[in-house]
Amino acid sequence: MTNSEKKKIEKTLKFVERKKGITRKKLSLHKWGLMTTIISPDYYNKAAKRLDPSMVDPIVEFFNDAEEEDRETLIVLLRRLYIYKIDKIPLFFIDVIMDDSIAMAVRKLASIHLMQCCVKIPLDTIKKIYETKEFRCEILGSLSLCEDEARHEFAVDVLKGQPNPQITERVVHSLIAEKITADEAKLLQMSYSQSKDIYLRYYIMELLYKSKTEDSHDFFIAAYKKERLLPSRLQAIIGLYLKSDIETADKTMNEFVNKIMKRKNMDEHTLGDLRGMINLLSKLKDVYPEKGFHYAYETMSKIDTLKWDQN
Repeated sequence: MTNSEKKKIEKTLKFVERKKGITRKKLSLHKWGLMTTIISPDYYNKAAKRLDPSMVDPIVEFFNDAEEEDRETLIVLLRRLYIYKIDKIPLFFIDVIMDDSIAMAVRKLASIHLMQCCVKIPLDTIKKIYETKEFRCEILGSLSLCEDEARHEFAVDVLKGQPNPQITERVVHSLIAEKITADEAKLLQMSYSQSKDIYLRYYIMELLYKSKTEDSHDFFIAAYKKERLLPSRLQAIIGLYLKSDIETADKTMNEFVNKIMKRKNMDEHTLGDLRGMINLLSKLKDVYPEKGFHYAYETMSKIDTLKWDQN
């Protein structure tokens, strides 16, 4: 690191600190009712524009002797510099996370920005970081990007430990539908029943109807009764078409459609949901021509047209 590079980094850190001070003052004034609006500029982006890809190595070197607050700033600046796709940056974040001598706040920040890099991390590295309990949630955010299919077994092992909702969401998105076994399907069904996250439940249903397991009839019947959002209820019906008999699926589809048609009002959001469901059924009727999706597609299309005509 040359003297000019060192001075450039120091000037950038002073710029960030000055901007932080201004923002803190505005926040204090706002707290006491002396300001009605706060304009909080993205001073990190402005600071990063002062730097370029050639500064990555000097920043890493400067980081070793920097104070804790400056280290946090350098982590954020390196994340901004990752727009140039410099491989050294996520590798540096991993080194920071694994270094016990570095303050926990800095390591936590590195783990968050590592996840935001959306980079493919080797499964062995993910496992090592996962063993450090403080960074489990962040590192599992990168698990779904891992190309190693062994990630499925690792995700199942994590899921068996009945983790918190955030970790559950991350590991479920790392599962491979074709590899789900009957026991794993039961584990997913249990996660579904315990989850309050409608998007996670939606994805679990998709995993189960794409899997090769067969014993899902009762699950999708219960899921249809549990869900309240139209797209989620349709997911359960799709599960019935793929994992149950067509008669049961058609009967449930008829009930679903009749309830929609009884609605007196159809707002823009609901109409948007209907369009999304129609597009999905349009694809499914071509992928599974023998599963009865053609009927579902035709019926849903009529509903959409009818409601638009009424409006």
